[in-house]
Amino acid sequence: MTTQLAVRPFGPKRNHRRSGTRVIAFLGTGPMGGPMAANLARAGFEVRTWDRTASHAGALVKDGATVAASPAEAVKGAGILITMLADGPATDQVWNGSDGLAAAGPGLIWVQMATVGIEWTQRFANTAGRYGVHFFDAPVCGPAQAGELTILASGPQWMAQDVAPVFGTLGRATAWLGPAGNGTRAKLVLNHWLADLTETTAEALSFARQLDLDPAVIGDLLESTPHPGATV
Repeated sequence: MTTQLAVRPFGPKRNHRRSGTRVIAFLGTGPMGGPMAANLARAGFEVRTWDRTASHAGALVKDGATVAASPAEAVKGAGILITMLADGPATDQVWNGSDGLAAAGPGLIWVQMATVGIEWTQRFANTAGRYGVHFFDAPVCGPAQAGELTILASGPQWMAQDVAPVFGTLGRATAWLGPAGNGTRAKLVLNHWLADLTETTAEALSFARQLDLDPAVIGDLLESTPHPGATV
């Protein structure tokens, strides 16, 4: 499998509303999804937002987004659906609820960006297949506010250009990882690595205390030390 890491070029953002880019339905505007939807709206995309907590979606009006009363209303006529909901069951419900996404027409591009696990990701890929929807599994890492996410993209590579402007606005880099599902697998690997790193750091600081060293000083030293693969 070949992985390509594409970094968004610096320069002025295009006004996507004038360029005719498809309408984006963005479901889930909490701590992560809210800044992501705001970045898209400010970049000129036509964004329709929905959240279970209406005030979360409403807060994005100032950024240029419009608020939908339901998932079905948000996705009506949209070309791209982005879900950034709390978990797998919440995402499943927006498809199967009484005013959900089951009526979405074929040809819709669904970009699932929340971290929901391998089993739910496969279920969503199957759901997309039943409705003739193109499915991208693209969880994210990093801070959302400044558009500095790393996007772990997986899905139909031949449609990469359809989502590239969206990914370029949301993140500083996109790693293309192959078929849908590989993005979630990569996120699990990264989470495992971060957990190990956190545990190792805690052990190192505890050891510093045992040696009567200032943990704050050691913390600064760890930040400035070359990564483990470098020659020290």
